Amino acid sequence: MMIKIAVAMVLFACGSQAATFSVTQRNGKYCFLRPDGRAVMLLGMSHASAGPPAVGLETTIKDLRDCKFNAVGNAKGLVDEFLFIHNADKLAGSPKVERNKKGTEKSSKSSYEDVFDPAVKDKLRKQIAGICQQTVGNPHCVGYWWTDIPTWGGAKAGAKNAFVDYFRNLPKTAPGRIRYEQFLAQEGDHGDAAFLRIIARELYTYTASCYREYAPGRLLFGERYNTIPGAPMEVIEEAGKVVDIISFQPYEKKLTGEVLDKIHAITGKPIFLSDWNQSFKTDKYDKTMWPQFSNEAEAAISYKNYLLSAFAKPYILGYFKCQYLDAEYQPGHLKQGLRKADKTLYADWAKSISEIHQVLMDQFAKEGRWSR
Repeated sequence: MMIKIAVAMVLFACGSQAATFSVTQRNGKYCFLRPDGRAVMLLGMSHASAGPPAVGLETTIKDLRDCKFNAVGNAKGLVDEFLFIHNADKLAGSPKVERNKKGTEKSSKSSYEDVFDPAVKDKLRKQIAGICQQTVGNPHCVGYWWTDIPTWGGAKAGAKNAFVDYFRNLPKTAPGRIRYEQFLAQEGDHGDAAFLRIIARELYTYTASCYREYAPGRLLFGERYNTIPGAPMEVIEEAGKVVDIISFQPYEKKLTGEVLDKIHAITGKPIFLSDWNQSFKTDKYDKTMWPQFSNEAEAAISYKNYLLSAFAKPYILGYFKCQYLDAEYQPGHLKQGLRKADKTLYADWAKSISEIHQVLMDQFAKEGRWSR
């Protein structure tokens, strides 16, 4: 109750219910509208929070502005300078990956919670209330992402789904097991995919209702699915019923256009590319995260072509580039940014991104999707 009161006070004091972003269409293409009615698309940077402690806040801000980025994640020090989407990362109830101590995925496993259990819902509500209390008063807050890379998995005909297995193996008195038994007793499809839809409906409807309560008017970007589609279509379809935008992290050189067309048609919602990059070999690293090219120039050509093809889709609202500062995500594997680990700038790479963004901004302006 105290959390609810605190959030309500923040909403009242900041008048943030009126200062919200929205989604509209201009000339048949989607765009965001700022609270003052100006059109904008988001060209963002993920993991920018790795920058300020390492190179200084002023340098990070300058780098982002020079490259014409206008958005970040929930990065301390940057959310007062740029538009931002809050990334909750791991919300209660969503299927998540538990990594081993070294952070690699070889011995990682998925973890699950009973989304029908009031205790899990209470934990989720408290998480969301805390998030909104810290962010909803900031006029740069566009909206909210939920769990990063949820492991919904597949549920093809004849196959078992680990999340559904979790419910099958719960004690008979557990809320989720009771719901599963009710599902088996009803008429119709008893396959895993059908129950996965019920799980998603329960989790997504409740998650959305909490955000709508504590951050009214803010945009919901949903979970950040890994790759395209990144989750069974039943799950994505349920998400489309409660979120404003569907989000993907496409690990690809070329856009998976036909799949996205289908998802947009099924959900009726615009799409956001929430984490994406192209990479190139360095003197120190032969292995890099994201599709790799032999040098910066080749990567820049692919980067430009990908974004041009993406934004040719009328329902694509924006993208976030992965990583500001170089980091090893596995031993010997580089997660490449704008700056190297020694803090020096990839000057040619940064210049290419700036030029690519300028091309996009000019295109958006002609389409009515960008107010200069």
